[in-house]
Amino acid sequence: GMTLARTMRHLKMDVKVFDRAHDRHAQANRGLGLWDNSQLCLRSIGMAPFLDSHARFVPPAAYRSVDGTWLSRCSNTPKNQRRVACVEQAQLLSVLEHGISGNDSIHVEWGKQVVAVDETSKPDSVVLHFADGTSEEGGLVVGADGADSGVRERVFPEAAAQWTQTTCFSAVVDRPATDPPFETLGSIHPAGFPAPSKARFACVPLLGERLFWFASVHVPRFAEEAVPEEEEALLEWLGGAYAGGDAPI
Repeated sequence: GMTLARTMRHLKMDVKVFDRAHDRHAQANRGLGLWDNSQLCLRSIGMAPFLDSHARFVPPAAYRSVDGTWLSRCSNTPKNQRRVACVEQAQLLSVLEHGISGNDSIHVEWGKQVVAVDETSKPDSVVLHFADGTSEEGGLVVGADGADSGVRERVFPEAAAQWTQTTCFSAVVDRPATDPPFETLGSIHPAGFPAPSKARFACVPLLGERLFWFASVHVPRFAEEAVPEEEEALLEWLGGAYAGGDAPI
């Protein structure tokens, strides 16, 4: 959504962003791996200086087994060695909002929960109504508000969100990367689960000795409450599947 807003600003179009979060720090930071088309898009709207100074360029993720054995990697070409631009999401959102110079900010209003979307009798006109009683009229509304989109719910009420049965954990930590980016596919069989659950663990290096990791676990709906929420329980849960080798957990 913020990339689209910056693109519209780049094209000299008036744009406003309304976010239901209370402030820009409401969402946890995470790492992003930007491939060719994403990099091309950002460079085309003036974000090249950000990529050149804040991205760590790495090869595509390789795959390895739970014991640390490398299974497959992309070919070692010059392009592949710098194929993916890894950035911190918080830094990217900040530069998209304020511009490279820091003096070209997009109008963003926080704490704006959409409750209704109405077309008007005027051509190319639509009105957003918010939970705080305010409204905003514009010519085009883009609902870029995620899986729980309030805009989609109001415009397409029949399009109900479907649970993917996947729970994802992630964090950015201060830890130098000792390996190229990698993914490991395994399984976990925690207490309370009727059968082993598919699991995926990955690490992505960021600039400045920072590391982004994520773990996604396939969890049946009836066992959703068995997913650990506390850090120690999660470490024990994942560690049982990825013990051995030089696994970073």
